[in-house]
Amino acid sequence: MLSTLGVRVRRWIEGVLDRIVTRAVRAAVEALYPPSRNGAPDGVETDLANRTLAHINALPRTVRVQVKAMFLAVELLSPIAAPGGLFFSWRSPARRLADVQRWRHSWIDPLRLIATGLHAQLQMIYLSHPKVSAFMGEYKTVAYPDDPYVMPVRPLPPAPYAPEAP
Repeated sequence: MLSTLGVRVRRWIEGVLDRIVTRAVRAAVEALYPPSRNGAPDGVETDLANRTLAHINALPRTVRVQVKAMFLAVELLSPIAAPGGLFFSWRSPARRLADVQRWRHSWIDPLRLIATGLHAQLQMIYLSHPKVSAFMGEYKTVAYPDDPYVMPVRPLPPAPYAPEAP
């Protein structure tokens, strides 16, 4: 009975923490990847929040715990780290963006590391989306038939220093 209660409590705590992580990821995506005036895909168009959460859940347990702790820290420490006393997800997107930018340039090392890690995590997932690659003009130099991402193929031009064939 006692061990079953402990398992249920642990699962309940993990569920609460997962909901906080989800809230923090969605809030960070909304703030850092808003709709763009120049036509770049935004966080909604690239499904960045769901892809980030799927990536986090696919990580090995030790790394997953660290990444989730980073998002928990952003959500739960934001009333202390930024004036206003609100959780990260409760702030306006403009305020969240300003907070993350300020934290990335902070003289407090843990705060700077957390904000830089948050930005890097989301940027990695964002830049891996095919729509973003197409917007940036990314192309392949060799076609791979088994590759699920279709991209334009442009062969490399011959090198100007290549020796002539005899």
